[in-house]
This record gives sequence, structure tokens and C-alpha cells, in this order.
Amino acid sequence: MKRLKYLVMVFFWLIGGFSIAFAKIGIVTPGELASMMQNDKNLVIIDARSHGSYITSHIPKAINISPTGSLFSGYGPNPFAVVDSNVKLEKVLSQKGIKNDSDCVVYTGSSSAFGVKDGNPAFALTSATRIMAVLYYAGVENVYYLNGGFDKWVDEKRPVQNGDYALKSTHFVISRNNPFVFVNENFVRWAVNHENQVQFVDARMYKEYTGQVSDEKFGVSKLGHIKGARNVFVGEYMEKVGNYYVIKPKQEIMQILQKAGIDPNKPIISYCHIGYWGSGLWFIDNSVLHNKLVWDYNGSLVKASLDKEIPFVEGQNP
Repeated sequence: MKRLKYLVMVFFWLIGGFSIAFAKIGIVTPGELASMMQNDKNLVIIDARSHGSYITSHIPKAINISPTGSLFSGYGPNPFAVVDSNVKLEKVLSQKGIKNDSDCVVYTGSSSAFGVKDGNPAFALTSATRIMAVLYYAGVENVYYLNGGFDKWVDEKRPVQNGDYALKSTHFVISRNNPFVFVNENFVRWAVNHENQVQFVDARMYKEYTGQVSDEKFGVSKLGHIKGARNVFVGEYMEKVGNYYVIKPKQEIMQILQKAGIDPNKPIISYCHIGYWGSGLWFIDNSVLHNKLVWDYNGSLVKASLDKEIPFVEGQNP
């Protein structure tokens, strides 16, 4: 009976998402982006780096959107822990010149969203994928990740420009939110009690997962991880080539997940401190492994650590 309830729930999600079933979550190379710049009238290029890095040098006609900025709102002590309301998302996306039928290519670099060159591969993926997740959630039809980011673009000696660039404003309307992106507490509470049906994957570093290191600076008020969660640091999906990061081949990613005891073909809830790094597996599973039943926990441990019904565990075991 419990299994049946779960399948019915997924069925209704599938029916509700039918109109967006053919939307694209993909990966492009710098060469493919250069071709799109010549031929795609719906192209919008989004630079997800810090504004300081962006105005110094960016891909021509790219706009700047931060993964910790105007698309997000606060929860508890964290000022950008959750995705903002539809009303505010519509306003920001309209101001940025994005339309529902835009082909959005999002890129970042090896530095974090704060402009710091910290060499952490997590930021080379998730500074872009967090924005991609919000765009897809809001109803943008096609979202793409630029593999290798700005650093590979420059390495290939492609053109750049400096200063700010803006698109003509639009009238973006969210007719419905895409249900294949974020989950909140109701589903998380249910999933904790149905470990055989939904997997939790913690995208943080190992010492954060075990509780050896506190996440209090992010607003997480408990140590450890959600009960039943497996740990795969989101940076493991990336490999460094020269001075930039690219996504590892599909087979390597499959092996990483399987080694951690995760079935990449079954439903997954990915989480981290606030949902930033959690967006990485949402993107990887959709674009590389082609599993649509993967969600990013909106607000992640900032919210879960304040919920008495979501159990936490310290140590290396799920």
C-alpha cells in the first residue's frame, strides 16, 4: 500500500509536468556555444560569477546573475537559503530579459560566487547549476551548462568583453512551477520514513556529513546529516583539465554513485547546506544519467535542522 501511494504521487507529478516533459537540461562546449551565438535568436548567456569578475571580462553579450543574489531569499540566519517567491522571480527574470522560450546557457569559472579562486571544484559546477535549477523551476524551456566555463572559453582564445551588458526587459510569467526540481519539508519527512523508495544524497564534504565540522556559519543548527543519507561530495563529478574543470564521463560518475551505495536510476533527494551544492546532482542526473526523478532540497539543512520531524545522524554511517 505504501509503495502504491508513492507511485500514484509520482504519476500525478508526471501528468502535471507533461507540458514541460520535452524541455532540455543539457551541456554545451565553448564551440557549440559559439555556434549558438551565431544562429540562436532565443539565446541568453548567463555569467554566474561574482560581479567583479564579470565586469572585468566575460563572454560577449552575457548578463550577470548571482547564485546567491536576487533569485533567492532568506530563511533563518541565512540570507539566500531558499528560492524566492514566484512574484519576485517573475520580476527579476523580466528585468534580466529572459523569456520562457529562451535557450539559457549558464557558465561560471573556477572561482566561487564570491570571486575567490579557492580551487574548489564544487563551485565550478554548482554556481551555474543553482541558477539553472531556478530557471527550469520557473518554466524556462531549455537550460544548458557550459562545460569548462569561462576559463575554457578563454583558453580557446575566444572573444570576451568587459563592463556590464543588459538585455531588453521582458514580461516573464510563471504559469506553473516545474515539479521536477525542488522539494520541501513535506516530501522530505515522507521520504525519511521510506528509505527503500527514495534515496538521500548529501553533497557536502565528508567532515560536514559526519558532523566533525560545524555548518553553523551557513545557518545549519545541527551536526551530521539527514538519517539515511549517503555522502558524495559534489566536486567529485568534476575533473581538472589545465586551469579549468569539466564534467567527468558518464561511466565514472556511475561508479562514484554506486560505490557510495546509490542507485542513480532511482528517486533521489540531493541536499547540502542551503541547496546550492545540492543542485549539482540534480543537474548531473538529468543531463548525464537521464534520471528525471531527482530533486534538490530547497533550503536543505538550514531548514531541516530546524524541523523536529527530520532526524539527524552523526558519524560515517547513513
